[in-house]
Amino acid sequence: MDFRRVNIEGGGFLLQCAQGAVLMPCTLRLLRVVFDHSGYIAGGFAAAVARSLLGMGKQPNDLYSNTRRHLGMPRSHPTHMYQNAGCGDIDVWFPDQVSLDGFMQDERVKSLSDDPRIGRQTTKTGVYEFIIDGDARIQVITRYLRPMVEQLQGFDIYNSMLAMTDDQLLVPPEWEWLEQQRMIHVTTWSSPWTVNRVMKYFYRKGYQHLTPAAANGFYDAVMAAIEFYKSGDMPKELSDGNKAIILARGSGKGAQAVFQKIMPALPTEKLLQLSAFFRAEPTYDLAMQELHKRMPPR
Repeated sequence: MDFRRVNIEGGGFLLQCAQGAVLMPCTLRLLRVVFDHSGYIAGGFAAAVARSLLGMGKQPNDLYSNTRRHLGMPRSHPTHMYQNAGCGDIDVWFPDQVSLDGFMQDERVKSLSDDPRIGRQTTKTGVYEFIIDGDARIQVITRYLRPMVEQLQGFDIYNSMLAMTDDQLLVPPEWEWLEQQRMIHVTTWSSPWTVNRVMKYFYRKGYQHLTPAAANGFYDAVMAAIEFYKSGDMPKELSDGNKAIILARGSGKGAQAVFQKIMPALPTEKLLQLSAFFRAEPTYDLAMQELHKRMPPR
């Protein structure tokens, strides 16, 4: 894939954040260490920055609003961790083990760890997390060590397939058009959690549509997950919190409501299958209503 490289002017991303009071000084110092060790930011936060730098969204060129909307106000104290549910992360990656080790062993990281405003924990998936109280949650990904372009090509949600250093931003082709349409595209359904991520984009990030290919993939992924669950072979860690399984346990009315956003992009046969699988009263049979819209006038 041919990513577009956009230079970050104005002295770089960290200087712009410092001048605009976008991030706290301790957050900026931690990101400085990341960049000094060849690390980079990739995913949703990089996309939020791109919307500002490329003049996208409701508040073009407003780095503060776009990034703060993504980050929220995370809390580091364990008694307030529930407040972090809706907060976005700054996901940090490294190209190789040497770079990651250099970051983790840097004296600046060790000194920041003594700051009472910074909480630290390691998640079950091996992510090393720094929570700067009231400012940002930085997640250091330790399992997938790859150069930027190679890393991005493995992402499932195309809309987050962006990465940045202090002075440069990588943007995939047609990303701006998808953002203008508020449309999600998915490149792979290999992860069992991609359905969950798509749902988050709809209901937390305000996206309205899926591309036709992604709509078909979403339908197939949900149906495959439900069949896997019904077989009794699905591991508990995959069924707990899996949106597809929650759909299977719910009512036909509720399930069809979840599919509503993708229905315009589904072919007729899948709408018929949806109506038959998730049965609902005519008033709530959204799949059949979508089919009626496509019928020629009498």
